[in-house]
This record gives sequence, C-alpha cells and structure tokens, in this order.
Amino acid sequence: MIYYAIPLRSKHTSNNWNNVCSQLKSTIESIHISGGEYSIIIAGHEKPDFLEDIAENISFIQATIPIPKNQQGYMLDKMSKKILAKNKILSTAKPGDLFMFFDADDLVAKSFYTDISKTFNENPAIDDIALYSGYVFDYNRKKISHLDGKSKIFYKNCGSCFISKISELDIIEFDSDNSFFSSLKDHTKFPTSSIAYGRSFVALKAPITCYIVNHGSNDSAERVGTKEIELFVDQHICKDNFLLENFRSQFSNELF
Repeated sequence: MIYYAIPLRSKHTSNNWNNVCSQLKSTIESIHISGGEYSIIIAGHEKPDFLEDIAENISFIQATIPIPKNQQGYMLDKMSKKILAKNKILSTAKPGDLFMFFDADDLVAKSFYTDISKTFNENPAIDDIALYSGYVFDYNRKKISHLDGKSKIFYKNCGSCFISKISELDIIEFDSDNSFFSSLKDHTKFPTSSIAYGRSFVALKAPITCYIVNHGSNDSAERVGTKEIELFVDQHICKDNFLLENFRSQFSNELF
C-alpha cells in the first residue's frame, strides 16, 4: 500500500477555485492510472464537489486552522495540512507501507507505482527513495523541461519527490514533533533527514514525476513570479527526443 498525503489550498486564497479542483482531479487520476494499492488523504478547508462521488480509497480531512490572509501564511497553511494528512495516514498504516507527500497539482507517471515497488524490492535495506530526475511542465505555454539529476536535481525543486517506507517506530511516534516524518518540512533537505535519523535512501534517476507550473494557481509562481518560473522552464527545456516521447507516453495527453 502506498499512501499519498496531499495538502489543498483554500478556495479563499485561490484566484480560480475551479482550476485548483481540476488540477487536483488530474493528480488523482494520474495516481489511479499508475495502479497498485493506494490511499489518498487530502487535507483542506473546502471539499471539492467532485470528491463527493470519489472512490473509497480517497479521503478528505477538514482543516480547522485559520485560512491564511496573505502569501506569507501560505506555506504555514500548507505545512499544517501536510501534518494533518500525515498523522491520519500514520495512525492507520502498517509497517512496510509506503508514504509520499504530494502536491495537489503534480502528476505521477503511468509506471510510477511499478518503478517505486521494483526499487524497494531490489533494495530491501533502503528506507527512502529520493527522486533526482523528473519533468517540469509549463501548463500555460505547453513547454516540457527535464531536470536530469545532475545539473539540476528534481527533489530540490519540487515537493512531490520523496517516498518513504513506514516503520513500526514511525507508527508509534506518528504525532511526535521529534519523529522522522515530522522532520520532513523542507523538501530540499529530505535526504538529509533520512540520514540524520539513521535511515538509508537511494537516488532514483528515472523521471517518474511531473512538476506542473504556470497553470494559474501555483504557490511557487505567486512567491517568485511567473517570469522567473518561465525562465526556469526555458533554462532546462527538454530537447532529447527519447525523453520527450517518454513524457508523452507516461503522462496524460490532456496536458496538451
């Protein structure tokens, strides 16, 4: 079983709630297509209408924290919702289950679950997987970038980047501020946390996750600006035909 913890921004902090819901729906669909046994826990202030008729393995947790009034409060709001989803998952999960924080607008590849399961099975001693490579898709301009894991590392740029094997201790300490999962606050330091807690991780270079940007509801664009995001995409534009074909086969054609 793999658990996905997804924080969802509030309707009142979004310029286009319908777009937020549409992106979340695409995220869920990509997880479903990827297959395997999974459970998705979404934490947010408002429950999207489409979740009323969703499958039993998708749950919504009502956030009771105040809705942030400005951009300065967005990251704290997101972290609080991640904690809500994380605690819910770890209070019901079993040792050996997998866990991943995932943003509400990113996508997993069709082979994601298979690739992750294979990596853990072939490396039984590891506790975590860090995604070093991945795609970035400029939704507005329909441009595809590739972070190759060398010149640019995926986990340092996207929060949907780290998969952990849940241990018995993780379950016992699920709500402790000193636990491993509570240390996962800054995605750029996730592997460092793994090592600090005596865990081991493997760097996965296969691009099996896609960071969606410039769709009108990105926290990142609001923090650093659309021009900066577009420059980032252009600097790492994908020109490799094999990678471009891989992207189109692994991710939904609805992006185009």
